[in-house]
Amino acid sequence: MVAGASDNDPTNVGTATVVGAQFGWRRGLSAEIGRARAFYRVLATSIGLAVAAAMAGVSVFSMLIAASVIAGFGTPIGLVLLVRLARDPTVIGDQPISGRLAIAGWTVTIIVGGLGLLCVAFTLGSF
Repeated sequence: MVAGASDNDPTNVGTATVVGAQFGWRRGLSAEIGRARAFYRVLATSIGLAVAAAMAGVSVFSMLIAASVIAGFGTPIGLVLLVRLARDPTVIGDQPISGRLAIAGWTVTIIVGGLGLLCVAFTLGSF
C-alpha cells in the first residue's frame, strides 16, 4: 500500500507541474533538483501526503467519495465565478458573453447547485 502511494505517478507529477506553472517555476522531471527546488518540494509534499494517507489506513474509496462531494460543492461556486467574470466588460473587454448564454450558465448553476443540496438532504435523511 505504501509503495503504491509513493510511486512517482502522473498524479503527483501533475500536481507539482500545475502548481509550478501557476507560479512560473522551473518544473519537470527533466529539470535538475538545484534548478527546480520549488517543483520538487511540491512533488515531495504530494508524495508525502499520499504515504501519510496510506499509513493512516484511509480508504481509497472514502477519499474518492470525499473528493466527489467537495467537487459537487465547488462546481456551482466555480460556475458563479465564471458567469460573472464572462459578463464583466472590465475583465473580458468588449466581448462579454451574451445574455442568452449567461441565462444558460445561471440555469446550469442553479440545477447543479440544487441537485447537490438535494443529495445532501437525502444523505442526511431529511427526505
